[in-house]
Amino acid sequence: MELFENELKKVLAKVAKRGVAVLATSAADHVSSRPVSVVVYDGKIVFQTSTKLLKYQQIQKNQQVALCVDNIQIEGTAVLGGRPSEDHRFSEAYREKHLGSYTNYSHMDSSRVIEVQPQKITMWVYKDKEPYIVTFQIDAQELEAEYYSHSTVD
Repeated sequence: MELFENELKKVLAKVAKRGVAVLATSAADHVSSRPVSVVVYDGKIVFQTSTKLLKYQQIQKNQQVALCVDNIQIEGTAVLGGRPSEDHRFSEAYREKHLGSYTNYSHMDSSRVIEVQPQKITMWVYKDKEPYIVTFQIDAQELEAEYYSHSTVD
């Protein structure tokens, strides 16, 4: 369990350091993606958006989302929150990491905080030049590293 938690913290720290993720949302068989500026705390990936934008409207209809940061894919559940000004923890972290975005958008009436609770994280890792797919099952607190065989034989 300690290994799982330590490795998960490392992955989330990479996401936090990068600060930008590609968010994929879908509703009614329409899939879309776009970059979002993110902060990470309490094991969640958090961003702000406008209620007027497609991503917000799709999340209202389907809370299952995916985020991608470099070679890290995160599947999770999005939770619609209130205004950034009503969320001190978010405002403080977001202002520190994304001052321009915070200054330009956080004060708008339509701005809302979205928290993504990761459910599954998948990433590629190379050990001794050999590829592995590492998977975190968050709820089960399971960590698996599976060798990726790239041979052409089935």
